[in-house]
Amino acid sequence: MLREIYGFFTTVSDFLAPLFSFSGVSSFTGMVVCAIVIWLGGPKAKLIALVAAAILAAFYIGNFIGDHNGTERIQIRWDAANKKAAADADKRDKEIAAAALKNATDALANIEALSKDQVKEIAAYAASIASPSRAQCALTRSQLDSLRKTRDAWLKRRHSR
Repeated sequence: MLREIYGFFTTVSDFLAPLFSFSGVSSFTGMVVCAIVIWLGGPKAKLIALVAAAILAAFYIGNFIGDHNGTERIQIRWDAANKKAAADADKRDKEIAAAALKNATDALANIEALSKDQVKEIAAYAASIASPSRAQCALTRSQLDSLRKTRDAWLKRRHSR
């Protein structure tokens, strides 16, 4: 019921829309002037007024039909453009999601590789602490010489007191 009422008022307002434009106001004014001339004027004035009124009425009806059809054409174009934009947005979103997934997968693979390397290093270090070999504990000749000099200097200071 409400839809029918709304449809009726929409149709009436569409029909009266050209009336409120500049050309609509001028055509309505022309029709009113023609009606006054028909009512007050002579036979020739009535004929001219009737022809002018018919032309203005045709213009008014043509304006209404053109406005209505043009609106429908524009709406069809908008609908098509909206569908295309939605399809393009879906395609773009899928591409972005695929790129993000690839980047995340690569990043996780890098993290896993680093963590595996770190686990191996930690295991090797733990094994070296648990059972130190002679080669790991041996100092180089220069390190031994440095330790001996430090010891000798410390002993000299201690005995000189």
